[in-house]
Amino acid sequence: MRKHQNLDIILRTPVSASEMRAIEDEGQKLGISKLIMMENAGNSIANYVHNLFGRHRNSLVKIVAIAGTGNNGGDVFVAARHLSYWPIYTLSVVLVGSENDIHAEEAKINWRILSQIPKIKKLVIDTQTKLDLFDKEIPNSIALIIGIFGTGFKGTPRDLQLGAIMGINRVKKPLKISVDIPSGMEADSGISNHAVKSDVTITMYAPKKGMLTPNGRKKAGKIVEANIGLPF
Repeated sequence: MRKHQNLDIILRTPVSASEMRAIEDEGQKLGISKLIMMENAGNSIANYVHNLFGRHRNSLVKIVAIAGTGNNGGDVFVAARHLSYWPIYTLSVVLVGSENDIHAEEAKINWRILSQIPKIKKLVIDTQTKLDLFDKEIPNSIALIIGIFGTGFKGTPRDLQLGAIMGINRVKKPLKISVDIPSGMEADSGISNHAVKSDVTITMYAPKKGMLTPNGRKKAGKIVEANIGLPF
């Protein structure tokens, strides 16, 4: 595996969760839909992963993408689809929660697309007993792409989501790549009773303010900004 350098790539001023929502609203006024933003976010994640592992031309590279039921999970679905273009990847997508709980229309669309791609393995972890399947899936992977919670999260993860985050943090080998923000962290404060301890956080448009607090830095790892197609 390529040596990972912990050097942040930060060009933009950090934003709060409400500021990010306002920025997305301005994008929609231009005609840039949330579906387009999600597509661009997932593509940025896939490109980052491929730049790390694409040199493994003579061996399969196992990637496990772990998604929640919100927009953050939608970004993960798109990233997995883009990576499926490259034959070197063995891909699994783990949905933490029920398919019926995917609430954002953009995420629903991308889950339906993903469900029709046979080469991507799908696991739905919708009960506590199925967390065992999750624990069996991730240890032999080279990297995890993690988007269980996004910037709207507050408080403490519970139930399935808590079990998934604890399972991710237990494994040492895979590179842990968080989507937008470490799942389980509050975007504005950086507070996290239980959050993914990330090697890399690919944050959409700009870093979130909580990621740059002392606690946030411990959980975010290397911070990389992703272009989601907004021209401001």
